[in-house]
Amino acid sequence: MNPTERVNEPVVSPSLLASEPIDVVDNLRDIVLGQLQTIDCQQLQLLGDVALEAGKSYKLDLHLPFAAAECPSIHLGADCSWRRPTADGRVLTGLIISDISPQAREQIQQLMDRLAAPAD
Repeated sequence: MNPTERVNEPVVSPSLLASEPIDVVDNLRDIVLGQLQTIDCQQLQLLGDVALEAGKSYKLDLHLPFAAAECPSIHLGADCSWRRPTADGRVLTGLIISDISPQAREQIQQLMDRLAAPAD
């Protein structure tokens, strides 16, 4: 399976992320690109109003509504793999994570664990 196919696979339920939206911010331009839809340590998807350029690299900050690993955001680099418009005029974008620190990897794992935990 190539990375472009893999990024299409859902990783976590978007409904879980809807309860605690996570903004994805372009670190260099300091603008919100959209909200996180799915994530694992290799890829992420976001839904937003900004159309990212396929093939371009981005430095991203994921602003967490809660502290994961005692840090309010996850910093990583990602390459835009694909994008497609949605029926409501927004853009769904798939990115391949290309630059990730051990701390960011741990934060993503903690985020995935938190999202996978049953609601009380």
